[in-house]
Amino acid sequence: MAMNARDLHEQVKEQCPEGTPIPSIQWLRLQFWPSKASAASKRHTGRLKVKMVVAARQFRKSHVDAHYASAVFRYQKEFCVQFQDIASLVCKDDKHTIKVGEPGFPVAAVERGKRVIVGLNQSFEVGDHDFTKFSLSPSVSLVVEIPDSIDGSFYDGQVYVGLKDNVFEPSSAL
Repeated sequence: MAMNARDLHEQVKEQCPEGTPIPSIQWLRLQFWPSKASAASKRHTGRLKVKMVVAARQFRKSHVDAHYASAVFRYQKEFCVQFQDIASLVCKDDKHTIKVGEPGFPVAAVERGKRVIVGLNQSFEVGDHDFTKFSLSPSVSLVVEIPDSIDGSFYDGQVYVGLKDNVFEPSSAL
């Protein structure tokens, strides 16, 4: 049984194999910090030295077909290299859907009932994000410059970004 966060950190570090990445004590303390405004959160009045960062994708979920998908993509790249003069390789991806409100009637970007910060003399009146009449999806396309060998980079080429109306241009694998 650990007596405090530092003691718990040391106990976990001793049980982990050598070379295992261990989070800092400050990160461990933050995990016990209340996530909702409540009576328990009133006891925590200190300031944390934190910053906002974008999470890096360090772990990838494994899938039973991962080897198959990797092999198919390699075969596609080999085909493009072999028939470089008549082949084109275009990689496409649709990004997150953007809900669009009506003029003068913005759409909520937060969950219903979530507390937000507003000015003293202002009210927070927005439309429900579940019932918008219009939504857009940024669509990214990479027209790959096919290298001379399979060992070359398939990440070079021209990038195009466009906006799609989700009703008239739905996402499709075809």
